[in-house]
Amino acid sequence: MAKTKFDIQPDHPQLINDTLQHLAEDGVLYFSNNFREFEFQQELIEASSIVELTPKTIPPDFRNKRIHRCWAIKK
Repeated sequence: MAKTKFDIQPDHPQLINDTLQHLAEDGVLYFSNNFREFEFQQELIEASSIVELTPKTIPPDFRNKRIHRCWAIKK
């Protein structure tokens, strides 16, 4: 059981940075979430490359274009 509450908004930089430590040197982490008020804090991520993939992950005929956001994050 967790001793603290997990909240994706303030906790995502640490979660991503910790996960990147476990990737191979050329590894890519795909990070996605559907919290509509989410603000990605790219400046806190220790990565060589961060590319937002959101438009490529939503079908053209899907009516709600804000269903999620997605990034490819290279170690």
